Amino acid sequence: MRLQLTWEDVNTGQVRSPTLETPIAFGREFAAMPTAMKGISIRRMVLNSDQVDDFHALLIERNGQLMISDRQAGRVTKINGVALQPQAVQFVNDGDRITIGPFEIALTILAANRAVASEEKTAENPEINPEINPETSPETNPETVPKINPDLVTAPAEAAAREEAVPAFQTSGNGFGADGRCHRKVGFLFKRRCDRTTPEGCPDCRNGQVDPSCDHYEDDYA
Repeated sequence: MRLQLTWEDVNTGQVRSPTLETPIAFGREFAAMPTAMKGISIRRMVLNSDQVDDFHALLIERNGQLMISDRQAGRVTKINGVALQPQAVQFVNDGDRITIGPFEIALTILAANRAVASEEKTAENPEINPEINPETSPETNPETVPKINPDLVTAPAEAAAREEAVPAFQTSGNGFGADGRCHRKVGFLFKRRCDRTTPEGCPDCRNGQVDPSCDHYEDDYA
């Protein structure tokens, strides 16, 4: 389940509002919180305060319902101002406020389409993500979009006509032996047999435009 958690960092005064998938662990020490539960990665949120345990609470989802488990025995976790019993598990709902130490965390459940919209807004807002600026990004700036000259676009029918006008490559006939290889003599002064199986890409017969049976001896002295 995807959630948005919003709280004010009591140490810096900065408002934090990350979007996370459950399960989510809360605690003071990153290394003290578990990394996975039944093969599912756990997101670990560090709340830096002496009033928060190393591994304080765990927020999970079961059958579409959110539950929070108080993992410590000495410090109080509250839901909407009501303290949980140590080691207790309680259901939480959209809009609830979770208090862990001095941090009051507002919980918002995101629907699939709202989650996507939140991600797109984060990517497009340069104040949230300074790496992407919509004013200069090639994806959003129409001045950087390459313009296509319609005179250079070939219609399908015209392209087909051009293909028909190009002679097919020879693979047999004059210049080709029974072994399917070109017997044309190529090379400068010291001739050798071409031995190509197709004129395609051949610089001597110009891709089949020159009869492979022709040996232009005079070309050597042009």
